[in-house]
Amino acid sequence: VNTVYTIEVSANNSIGEGKVTKRNDTTKMRDNVTIETAAVSPQEVNLTLYYEERINFNCSITQHHPKKEVTIVYYNTTLLINNQTIPDLDLHPYTTYIIECIDGTGDLCLEAMANVTTEEDKPSGTPQNLMQNATASTSFTVTWGNPLDNETNGIIVGFTVQLYGNGSHSYEVNTSSAIHIYEATNLESNKVYTVNVSAYTRIGVGPAATINITTIPKVQEFTATHVSNSSITVEWDVPTDTYTVWLASTTTDSHDYGNKGSEPLNVTGRNSHTLTGLDAYREYKIEIYQGNDLGNGSKISTTNRTLSAKPSGIPQDLTLVGLGSYSYTVNWTEPRINETNGKIEGFTVSYVTKYGNVSMFNETSKVLCVKGLYSGETYTVNVSAYTDVGNGPAATIDVTTIPLVKDLSVSNLTSSSITVHWSGIANDYTVWLASTTTDSHDYGNKGSGPLNVTGRNNYTLTGLDA
Repeated sequence: VNTVYTIEVSANNSIGEGKVTKRNDTTKMRDNVTIETAAVSPQEVNLTLYYEERINFNCSITQHHPKKEVTIVYYNTTLLINNQTIPDLDLHPYTTYIIECIDGTGDLCLEAMANVTTEEDKPSGTPQNLMQNATASTSFTVTWGNPLDNETNGIIVGFTVQLYGNGSHSYEVNTSSAIHIYEATNLESNKVYTVNVSAYTRIGVGPAATINITTIPKVQEFTATHVSNSSITVEWDVPTDTYTVWLASTTTDSHDYGNKGSEPLNVTGRNSHTLTGLDAYREYKIEIYQGNDLGNGSKISTTNRTLSAKPSGIPQDLTLVGLGSYSYTVNWTEPRINETNGKIEGFTVSYVTKYGNVSMFNETSKVLCVKGLYSGETYTVNVSAYTDVGNGPAATIDVTTIPLVKDLSVSNLTSSSITVHWSGIANDYTVWLASTTTDSHDYGNKGSGPLNVTGRNNYTLTGLDA
């Protein structure tokens, strides 16, 4: 650069070198070619070239897109003066551009390269994917994302959320996450609300994305109008058919025998429904609510107990706990809890003989001793529980009283033994035989322990005193 060079040219043949022609030439001066840039506005930059030799320069402006590996040529011009402002070329805000200058010979001026970033601006695009995620009678939730990358025009500082419809209230939310959410609460049911969401940079607020949301209407005046031992009829005011109306029932006495409820029923367009197949004398919590595909509205509930019915189960654990020749004792427990069907007020106990004779007792306890029976007789004992509606089915057990020994007599008395005879004992029972001296005033009581003589009808007691 800016150097004198001597160029010599001569021709040669087979004899030798010819005359030499000389010429001196100086390369062009390109020292101190520099470039300065400055951002003027979000769409405009200043460019200043400094050089010592007045030559033509072509200036190209390219953008390296922050999200893509591409280069875009925006501007190409010839600079003839030392200071020139690049005109408004609709450059993008908050974008870095590379400026390169090429002289008239086509060489790139390495010294004349610079980066310049345009100034920030308010967003030119709306937040993306504004949508409602859940809606109830008094609240809803909306979510959204950032504006498109080429529409942010700077660093997104936050978002402004405006809510109109309930006195035109306006709310502001500041956030910096990629996905954003806002929940509006304490709203009126069955009312249309307009939500505007806009992003903002430090320069200003961009355009708003808009969505209209209708809160779910409430069901009111929910009452039970008819109750039986297996059904409950409920009525309510007729809501708008815009939303689906659901009805569900659940037993509240889950500690007794397990929670039992119905799946939600679609009763849209109706104002009454009868829940059937319910258990007798059970308390049910019945809920009604409206909903759509994004959520459920607020619920209204009523609690009612079905009426009593006769027990559907037998008393449990009917057991013989005492037996004699003229009596027996039995005890039992209440029917299973899901078969009582009401408050158990007592028990009916009856026994039937083989002759068909029936005797009946009403008991509030769970044990009964029956006396004045015949020995050796079989009795069929029936025990049933009853509510205020009537008796349920009976549990049954057969009881046979212990038969008596008959015709006890003695024979073959000797000085040391006595033979005894008897009759009337079935082998279902154990027969015991014992002897005791009765003249205890003479020399003391003396007797034998009880002997098992089951299956026999005589026995000789030996070793007795004379």
